[in-house]
Formats: sequence, C-alpha cells, structure tokens
Amino acid sequence: MIIAHSQKFIFIPIQKTGSTSIREVLADKYNYVGASSDNSSLIYNHTSACRLKLYFEEQKQYRFSNQDWWNWKEYFKFTFVRNPFARLVSQYNYFCKIGSNPNKVIDSNGDDFTYPTDYYNVCKEINKKTFKQFVQNNQNNFDEPYSWFCLEEFDFIGKTENMQTDFDKVIECINKNIKGVSMDTIIIPHYNKSSKKHYSDYYDNETKKIAEEFYGEDIERFNYRFGE
Repeated sequence: MIIAHSQKFIFIPIQKTGSTSIREVLADKYNYVGASSDNSSLIYNHTSACRLKLYFEEQKQYRFSNQDWWNWKEYFKFTFVRNPFARLVSQYNYFCKIGSNPNKVIDSNGDDFTYPTDYYNVCKEINKKTFKQFVQNNQNNFDEPYSWFCLEEFDFIGKTENMQTDFDKVIECINKNIKGVSMDTIIIPHYNKSSKKHYSDYYDNETKKIAEEFYGEDIERFNYRFGE
C-alpha cells in the first residue's frame, strides 16, 4: 500500500495481481507512507479502501496533523485486478514457494520482512498438497474476492493482463488531476513470477467449478473467462 501525499495518489495492492511490481517502481520514485505488516492494521499492505478511508478520517482528527494530507476525496485511488483463475494458481504457487523455502520471502520482500509463524506453517502444509487438494480443502486460505476491497472507492481499476497500458493511464490521470505535478512513463517490471505453465493446465472440471463459485462475482464483474 502506498500513500503519496505530494502527488496525491493512493495505491492499494490486491494480492497476486502483480502488485509487487507496481509497488517497487513507485517506492523507488516517491516519498510515501508505508504499509503495516499487521493484517489487523488499517494501513495493512492489502487493506481495503474502506479501512484506509477510516484511517484518513482518524488522521484528520489529530491536532498537529497536516490537514492538506488527509482529504480522501482529493486523492487519486487505484488498484489492479487479475483473472481469478490465474490469481488462485499464483496464490497456490506462492504458498508452495514459501513452504518449501521460507528464506524466499526475503528475496521477494526485503530483509526486514517476515510473516507470522502461523502463515509459514500454512505454507508448509499447502506445499505438501497438489493444486487440486489445495482447492478442495483450503478455501479458507483463498485470497479475498475483489468486492472485499470496496471497489466503489477507487477512481481507476486496471487489469494485470494489461498492466503497462493501464498503468500508463494511471500516470496520465495523476498528471491531469494534480497541478504542477508531472510523472513520466514508468516501465513496470515483473517480480514474483510463480509458474511457466499456463494457469488453465492446473484445473480440472471440479477445481474450475470451485473457483467459479468462490470468485463468481469477480469473474462476472470484470468479464473474465477461463483459459484467457
């Protein structure tokens, strides 16, 4: 999660949508309020827009806070979504990567990053399972559907499948909305690649149906299709 006060934008990353790539390039260029690793925090990295909006309201109440920084409506808020079928495969592969070698989380997130012990234990258990077993038995570990992130609060929702094109639109929108600010085109790299196989190769009819039922609203809302 990134709050850039000077440029008046907010990026809320949704898990397994290429958010690390965007976060890395923005963090290199702009001063920002960093996220918390505590998933109960209002400024947790993968917080919802509704929860972050509450954080803004709380900050405005502080006597010595900079009131120019906490007007929610003035900030350009964006996120990215991804085909839910591909997202679920990516999540499974990430669990397995961490479960097989916990040090790999340092490679992805930096030396000072860690997950709770319980999370590592979940990863180790999932690493012992096939994708089918994971989908059948670990739905409580699936990432939240997109609706949880309060999509109505966002000014722009891009798609991972069109990441560079949609991110160019993000930069254009920020430049239009903020006087005196000019952000150049930023090339998005690809971090945390999880698999060379096409996601559809992981599925059979049963697992496809489970994914469709769990992420049905996301699939319909963003017009995703299996196999794309």
